[in-house]
Amino acid sequence: MLFTLKDIQKYQLRTADGDFGEIKSFLIDDFEWVVRYLIVEVGSRNVLLSVFAVGTPDSSANLLPVNVTKEKVMNSPTFEMNQRVSREVERRFSDYFEWPYYWEPDDVPNTLPGDLTAVPLIDLELDREQKQSEELIPETGAFGAETTEANKHLRSTRTLFGQAIHATNDDRNAGKLVDMVTQDDDWNILYLVVDTGGLLPGKKVLLAPSWVQRIDEKNSRIDLNLNHETIQDSPQFTSLQDLD
Repeated sequence: MLFTLKDIQKYQLRTADGDFGEIKSFLIDDFEWVVRYLIVEVGSRNVLLSVFAVGTPDSSANLLPVNVTKEKVMNSPTFEMNQRVSREVERRFSDYFEWPYYWEPDDVPNTLPGDLTAVPLIDLELDREQKQSEELIPETGAFGAETTEANKHLRSTRTLFGQAIHATNDDRNAGKLVDMVTQDDDWNILYLVVDTGGLLPGKKVLLAPSWVQRIDEKNSRIDLNLNHETIQDSPQFTSLQDLD
């Protein structure tokens, strides 16, 4: 079933021993375009919940089931909202909740069934490992613990939503990212929801994340491998019921 992240963010989290917390943001892996974590506020602290811990969203009751206990969550390690996610942080939460390490070499990349454009899995895995290794080497050539451990592919929707969309043939603002569409069985990001308006809201359109060339958080912009006219002339998206 399809959901938008902003819709899921409104859902109540439910465990076997009670409801808890509020979803503040999602951490997106922009290399494989999949949701990795939910950032959840519990009282005055934030915790990370892997998508391994959540079940199928219940749209009729606006509930998101979680397969760990409320007590386990309340006693989990804390996470700062603006904290840079490192492998050390991921390991700490994974070990505490006993989640598998999704980044292990034998991890199977998220490839949708029927995706005829997918490269062989071994090639995709080697390419991912090479790119991650290149990005983790500091410019000085020295290996610092935090730098070598940083996962630069994880980005918060709190930062991504609202970033300007730019096309290849025109540096004018072509809209802004306002939401993402995912599915509950694997949490892959299927579409970016882009508002094509400027200062005033325009129509919303769906764009494939595979068209993203670069995410520039410093300048709050996302460059797409599409021209401006294609983005502006895309079919209007009004609701998930449009997708059949």
